[in-house]
Amino acid sequence: MSTKRTLVVTAVLGLVFGSVAAVSAQRTELASLPMAQYVGFGHNIQAENDIYMAEEEAREAIVEECMQDAGFMYWPEAGAGVINVPGNTSARGIGLAESLRDDPAPLARKDLSPTDAYVEQLAASERDVYLTALHGEDWDSVSQSPEAFSGSCKAKAFDEVTTLAQAMRPLRDVYATQVEDQVARQPGVVVATKEWSGCMSDAGYDYGQPSDMFGSLDDKAADLIAAWGSAIPSDKIDALEEIEVATIDAFESCNIGLARALFEARTELEQRFIEAYRDDLEVLRRGMWIGVKQP
Repeated sequence: MSTKRTLVVTAVLGLVFGSVAAVSAQRTELASLPMAQYVGFGHNIQAENDIYMAEEEAREAIVEECMQDAGFMYWPEAGAGVINVPGNTSARGIGLAESLRDDPAPLARKDLSPTDAYVEQLAASERDVYLTALHGEDWDSVSQSPEAFSGSCKAKAFDEVTTLAQAMRPLRDVYATQVEDQVARQPGVVVATKEWSGCMSDAGYDYGQPSDMFGSLDDKAADLIAAWGSAIPSDKIDALEEIEVATIDAFESCNIGLARALFEARTELEQRFIEAYRDDLEVLRRGMWIGVKQP
């Protein structure tokens, strides 16, 4: 097994529109929304990713020192626990087909990291001691939460580095419930969604709402991956790209009214949220995090 129990801390990117694909395609001006003054809610995606990278680098340095103090070798792998969302503005559509062309070799074909290679050559008893020091007594658990690393160098790293994900944890579910889950239910959005669906139908697409469209595109990509793995023929990707581009062209043509309704609804809901949780949100104020190279 890999020694790198990566904690994915950028799952919050999906908070704004439900998926990375939707974030890429939805043209709402995130920076103009009320919650843009706070980090952690997907309104400052690149800046937030930079924060997560800095956190990961800080944690890895602590883990390296801790493991060395315990008598073990460890090679930091900063960035391995962070999902990076590249800003590929040249990609056609939403870049879904393009991402299949750029997909790296599957894990089985990748070279082992220095730490993994080191662990591989250890005897079974030594490996268990090593992984316990690194990940804790529960190192073979499927859990990826910081609590799963109790008593380990990983736990020490999480204790000493305050993370954005931890800071926003008390409000994450509340925001999802009071803002995200309510947007689609707002009267203006309900009307605009029906108009969007009718416009898409006129263009030859049968989708009730944008999430259905994004889900359909995702399913098509998933089918190719399931059938071909990392060796998808270029003509298959080209065919997906043509479908993707045509679909997104129709989406953008039909989306003007819906985008406006979403922005207005989200603005109102976010303003209410800020009024209700202003004191709790203070720790997430953008200026407290942006520009800090190391948390």
